[in-house]
Amino acid sequence: METDTPVQNFTSIFENTDSDSGLSDTVANIAQLIVQSVIFLFGVPGNCLILRVYWTKTLKTSTHVFIMALAWADLAVCVLTVQNIYYTMAYMAGYEVPEFTFIISALQSIAISTSIMMTAVIAADRYDCICRPQRRFFTHKRGKIAAGAAFVFSLVINIPAFIPQTPGSINQSFLLLRYAFQVICFVVALVMIALCYGKVYTTIKKHTKVGVKNTTRDCSVSRLADECSTRLQDSVFSNIEPRIPAVASVSTFISNPCTSMAADGSRMAQSKVEPGLDESGKRWISHQQATLTKHVLVSRDTESRVVNGTNDTRQHHDNAGRAPPKADAAVLQRKTTRMLFITSVVFLLTWLPYWIRVTGTFASYSDPVFHMILDNLSVTLFVNNAVNPLIYGLANRRFRKDCKTVLSRIKLR
Repeated sequence: METDTPVQNFTSIFENTDSDSGLSDTVANIAQLIVQSVIFLFGVPGNCLILRVYWTKTLKTSTHVFIMALAWADLAVCVLTVQNIYYTMAYMAGYEVPEFTFIISALQSIAISTSIMMTAVIAADRYDCICRPQRRFFTHKRGKIAAGAAFVFSLVINIPAFIPQTPGSINQSFLLLRYAFQVICFVVALVMIALCYGKVYTTIKKHTKVGVKNTTRDCSVSRLADECSTRLQDSVFSNIEPRIPAVASVSTFISNPCTSMAADGSRMAQSKVEPGLDESGKRWISHQQATLTKHVLVSRDTESRVVNGTNDTRQHHDNAGRAPPKADAAVLQRKTTRMLFITSVVFLLTWLPYWIRVTGTFASYSDPVFHMILDNLSVTLFVNNAVNPLIYGLANRRFRKDCKTVLSRIKLR
């Protein structure tokens, strides 16, 4: 019986590509049977876990909608790998495959196309979230609309897959039509991933630089507060002349600690300083008095921005190590972006053998070893649909925590 490899669901049939029977063919089929079984056993519960975790979240965003839509598509692909396992076992046993199974292949093609499109939409959502946080386009409702549009688009481009074909009746125009739709779907995803994550990387890098500058400025203010007593005493002492009438007040101001110094100095600055009289009886205000007033105002501003009294020093240091809520949200967004970016990179890598195979076929490259290797490596495109739970768990600590919570609740029931 002549049939194609188990990835014929979305990879179609190459009539000029025959993996000759023999020991290598048997080993290849066993290897693919193992891989497909692992994809089913790992992908089905993994994607169900993703759906369970994000389904229980009270505050749902467009990102949650897209992640769940991607999980639904991946779950459908993993469930339908049962047909791939059946194809392989039937081929090894020499049984005929029923003709109606092409419908299952078409459904799997729709699920795979939806997974590709959702990966592209997630890239656009990351751009919308990171680069346009104040004027976001995607809301929870629009996220549902976008997910539905991705499914409809996948359904439309896979209409040719519902046309029954047999190995003897396949024509080049049919194959070209299917490959044209596949290329459109994949290129759209590739361009959106490259553009959107490129913009996201630039924005995050810019925000990181701004954060470093703000941290440096805050540290400078802290050092100024710690040294305010020494610096201010030296400045006042060097700028005071004997002709200033309020020398006693200045002496008291210098001898007080940093906190009381600001209070006494502020009273001096706010009160009407009695101007001195020169020998001719004219009023004068020395440059040193103006300098003293300036230092007092700087001291008040620094004191109010850094600490509110000597007793609040410990509270200031405690708050310094605590990130503000906006900073926490930004860190969470960056972690989510990193998780979804890794998902996109894995998506591109797992599809690489398949597209090399397609390119070699249409380039009339007829090396049998080349086609045999890529025929068997093309199964990696299904790995993309099963590996996302592992990526989420490794790249997102919060997802791991949510998974533990969900699993503990399941055990308690």
